[in-house]
Amino acid sequence: MTDVRTLRIAPADLVRLRIEADLVLGLIRAEAMRAEIAWAKGLGRPSPTREPNVSLLARRFEALRRDALVPA
Repeated sequence: MTDVRTLRIAPADLVRLRIEADLVLGLIRAEAMRAEIAWAKGLGRPSPTREPNVSLLARRFEALRRDALVPA
C-alpha cells in the first residue's frame, strides 16, 4: 500500500518558487550562451577538436545548481 500525504503550498510560496526557477533558468541560459560564443570564437583558430568543452559546461551547471539550492 502506498503512503499518500497531502502537500499544501501557499500561493505566495508558489510564486517564490516560480521566480527562483526563472532566475536559475536564466542563469543557465546565459552560461550556455557564453559557452557557445566562446566555442564559436574557438572555431576561428586551428584546433584539434571542434566540440564545446562539455566538462567545463557540466562543472558550471553543477555550480549554478548548487548555488540555487543553498538557502539565502
